[in-house]
Amino acid sequence: MTSEFKIDRPGVYRRRNGKEALVWPRLCTSEWWNGEDAGEPAAGDTYRTDGRLIHSHKTHLDIVAYVGPLPADIIQRMREALALAEEPQQ
Repeated sequence: MTSEFKIDRPGVYRRRNGKEALVWPRLCTSEWWNGEDAGEPAAGDTYRTDGRLIHSHKTHLDIVAYVGPLPADIIQRMREALALAEEPQQ
């Protein structure tokens, strides 16, 4: 069975190894997505739209399935960061 998996929206995704990753689009391109371990937010990764981890042969970290939307606290952090970025510099 072949699957044409695509990361097509921000959210929680499952990696091939069964662990979850929080994923959102990069601002510079629609081809790449930022991701971080659901349990370790300090570690960041970059994924292609097809779920492959960029610059890595560690296929166990590739994303294979959409789980659900980003948690509310993550979305709130993003809103706060965007609001700060939009404030005029003084």
